[in-house]
Amino acid sequence: ELSKMFQEGAAKLDPPRSAASEDEAVAAGGAPVGGRSVSVMAYSYCLTGRTASGRYTAPGIVAVDTRVIPMGSKLYIPGYGWGVAADTGGAIVGNKIDVWFPSLGQCYQWGVRPVTIKVFPK
Repeated sequence: ELSKMFQEGAAKLDPPRSAASEDEAVAAGGAPVGGRSVSVMAYSYCLTGRTASGRYTAPGIVAVDTRVIPMGSKLYIPGYGWGVAADTGGAIVGNKIDVWFPSLGQCYQWGVRPVTIKVFPK
């Protein structure tokens, strides 16, 4: 009887949420569903130190123009992954972003490319 109760209880449970994106729904291709789409030119940088938000540079730290993308917004960048708007820069004006990489070689590999990112407010 106990086994039957567990089987009936398990059938009523909701399936687990996808861990691929914390709070957003994810499409079959892995890109998030929802958010605001913004077309930008994505540059790369590999400087170390503190950002405008006070965080240290690390994977996922993205420099933005806060008039276009609010500081603290969660970003999905195709070819890079998830990031957070946590930095600004003098050359980052308008629809430009800087994505952080740990090495100069990775920066050269990324280069400069046009991407359409998804912006999720914090």
